[in-house]
Amino acid sequence: SDRTAPAAVRQVPPGSIPAAGIGAALSATGIDEPADRRAREDSGMQVFGPVLYMDVQKTGSTFVTGFLADNVRYAHERTRKHSRLQRTKRPEEIVLLTSRDPLGAWLSLYNYGCTGVGRLRRRLDRRGIGERFYSGDPDDFDAWVGHLLSADAVADLGEDYAALAHLGIGFATFRELVLSFDRPLRRFATWDSLDDVREAYQRDTCIDVRLRHRNLNDDLISACHGPLHKHLRTDADPVAYLVHAERVNSSPPRVRSDDVLDATRDRILSAEDLWFWMDEQWPV
Repeated sequence: SDRTAPAAVRQVPPGSIPAAGIGAALSATGIDEPADRRAREDSGMQVFGPVLYMDVQKTGSTFVTGFLADNVRYAHERTRKHSRLQRTKRPEEIVLLTSRDPLGAWLSLYNYGCTGVGRLRRRLDRRGIGERFYSGDPDDFDAWVGHLLSADAVADLGEDYAALAHLGIGFATFRELVLSFDRPLRRFATWDSLDDVREAYQRDTCIDVRLRHRNLNDDLISACHGPLHKHLRTDADPVAYLVHAERVNSSPPRVRSDDVLDATRDRILSAEDLWFWMDEQWPV
């Protein structure tokens, strides 16, 4: 079966997603995303025929998109990055997602902002506080983290984060969760506790293959030997691609993991505690 997980790839356990899915039931309620959001989000996503790639920000998504474009046998139909699945997943589709540990995700987001770009950097600049944080100094990284972990910063983070922030879910975890379900905001509106989130994640996630940033090449190869195999081009050579390809779009490391103050590291890991539970749900 295509849902049998290879040893190195993290895949949803067989039977964890109901055959009919929850999407049809939600549709019957009349609850839906606003029309403008639906039009905006459903026009994107990384789509390669029946292979859908949910490209969580700062997880090597440009690299993975290039890998899929070079190796799967379908044209790259859509190129809008980081968009959501606003319809029921089809039975023939396989959905991949890249995941990164929260500290690495926060560091990458900060270092990206230090280059003067990114939506978060622009939001903070519009408020006149961007320059206060983006010096590349570990102390300013600490101040940036402190600001973004405060309740006042939910609007700065944007991306509909307010839909789950009240449950104590960290921003990096939110970015993965919002790409882990079809019609995510409709689902989020039904969750009242972290227990609801955990139950839904185990039962309803649309993700078939979760690629770990820390082990990306090995997980890609495992996926090609497993659920992606029947979707590869006949002349595909994923190993050769990974040997010769260079990582792209990496943020300059103004602040590295070793530079992070212990107290700052602890604050991030505490805020993103749910991510570690999610990580444990996928067999290595």
